[in-house]
Amino acid sequence: MDVHPSASGLPVIVVLQDSNGAELANVTQNTTVSGAWETLSFDMSAANSSGDVSTVVFLVSPGDT
Repeated sequence: MDVHPSASGLPVIVVLQDSNGAELANVTQNTTVSGAWETLSFDMSAANSSGDVSTVVFLVSPGDT
């Protein structure tokens, strides 16, 4: 995921859920730059065993103003 954060150290969270809303994978990466583009990678292999990934939730720097 390419992001352009306002500060370094901000969390970017990606969650995969099944059709019942159960969490299959939850991965957090923190930004390392401020005011510049960077690419964050997320290992979602925890959800590989499920054939029921129906929702992707992105929380980009929750609480950042």
